[in-house]
Amino acid sequence: NAGGTIEVMCAAARQHVRRVVLASSCAVYGCTAALPSRETQRPDPTSPYGVSKLAAEGYLHTLGCRHGIATVALRYFNVFGEGQDPHSAYAAVVPAFALAALEGRAPVVNGDPAITRDYVHVGDIVRANLLAAGAQVPGGVTCNVATGTSHSLGDLLDAIGAAVGHPVVPVIGPARPGDVARSEADVTLARRALDYAAVVPFETAVERTVRWYAEHARERIGTAPGALVGAGRP
Repeated sequence: NAGGTIEVMCAAARQHVRRVVLASSCAVYGCTAALPSRETQRPDPTSPYGVSKLAAEGYLHTLGCRHGIATVALRYFNVFGEGQDPHSAYAAVVPAFALAALEGRAPVVNGDPAITRDYVHVGDIVRANLLAAGAQVPGGVTCNVATGTSHSLGDLLDAIGAAVGHPVVPVIGPARPGDVARSEADVTLARRALDYAAVVPFETAVERTVRWYAEHARERIGTAPGALVGAGRP
């Protein structure tokens, strides 16, 4: 992340690019006790991934200032939606839970179902990027991109259950080291700087995502034929 960002910024300088938007992450905040997370608080990443994203932000803005490039860093929170690879290390739990429910399996919750996340639909993320690319947005900005609300893993399972048409009962597994227990964004700066606000409600986003996996998982993700039990349910 850090080295790649440096290369992008050097290439942007050579080609006289006027603006660069970075996909950063809420992982820069770490296990903060202060919620909602605000851009003004001291970052405290607890994973190499979070450290690399924080370094990328620093290189982005420093090199942007040096070369006259307007820069915007967007700290994504828990992004999910149609087309997300459930096997990716960067995927939220949503696709894994959705596929388990569609296949009639019990999803595994690592730790406490009360763990919360600020889940944001990919459509809102796309809109934020398009807004950040606009010439009216000032350079040197770092802001959260999320909904400004949080939902527990239990809420997520309930929403998936509503989408597949039957309750989803999880298996509780061990907590993963370094996992953040609570996550919620303050999106005030994004609203002010980008004129951004999330528009896809949580339940609607989950329903759209589950429907996509029910229709496309077999051919695009490689699910075994016949595995999608209940795929025809609403």
